[in-house]
Amino acid sequence: MNLIKFRDTCTIVRGTGEVDRYDNPIEDAVYEGQCLYEEGGKNWSSDMVTRTPTLFIPSNDVLVNINDRIKVTTESGREIRAYAKSVRDVRLRIMQTLDITKIELKQAFED
Repeated sequence: MNLIKFRDTCTIVRGTGEVDRYDNPIEDAVYEGQCLYEEGGKNWSSDMVTRTPTLFIPSNDVLVNINDRIKVTTESGREIRAYAKSVRDVRLRIMQTLDITKIELKQAFED
């Protein structure tokens, strides 16, 4: 029984601290594969509404850091780029053990 359907794909990259001969930063892929993108809930604070998009990865083996660059391609083909705001490992114990990584995103925008 699949409780969560990881129907989107994503790529997470991190800079190596080095640059190529044209001074472009060199990046390594931290994760490439299935994920689940959720637009996020609403938070009210001082009459302002904010939304926090969230990304779920079907593994705890991915070592994502804050400020890693993320590109999400949704099931419908929409491309979203963002940066990792916070990262948490989540263990769900519903009928079976399911370990996932939850990433809250910041500066999300569509291409």
